[in-house]
Amino acid sequence: MDEPFFYLGATALVGYFCWIWLADYRRNVRALADAALDQKPVADAIRLARQIGEDTLPGAMPVGLPTVGIAVVGTL
Repeated sequence: MDEPFFYLGATALVGYFCWIWLADYRRNVRALADAALDQKPVADAIRLARQIGEDTLPGAMPVGLPTVGIAVVGTL
């Protein structure tokens, strides 16, 4: 560990991006849950999903366990 300030800064930056991603994820889950409770038509749900994806960090959407498994296997 020759550069402690570099590691501290990198850790802070990663933490900041994780915090932003988590905030986007929570907002997206809330929006999708509200849309499901309102029982909107399919076209409105598709439009909502596209709007959610425009201003969020990549991957900040709720997915199922099979999708996570595919992502892990693909990464390995």
